[in-house]
Amino acid sequence: MHQPARHHLCERTTQGASQLLAKAAAADFAPYGIRVNSVPGRVIDATEQNRDLMRTPESIAPFVEAIPLGWVGQAVEVARVVLFLSRDEASYVAGAEILVDGGYIAV
Repeated sequence: MHQPARHHLCERTTQGASQLLAKAAAADFAPYGIRVNSVPGRVIDATEQNRDLMRTPESIAPFVEAIPLGWVGQAVEVARVVLFLSRDEASYVAGAEILVDGGYIAV
């Protein structure tokens, strides 16, 4: 099972707060027809933090090995999920957290 990285108190705290904020906002705004969901992307190469960590194939390898799908996500993969949530096909989705992480959190 995946273990959270050490010494990431602020990052983990804000992730949890963001999840709870989305759920609370979903409940508060649903009566007005406003849907709120959370789409955290975990290991995405477009983030500034990850770009610094993944400069070479050797530095990317540990990330890829930890992801069941076997590749580091792209920003467009997160965007596609957000696009789906904005469409009528997702009209009954509210308060959900859809992880875009290649299965990273599952192991």
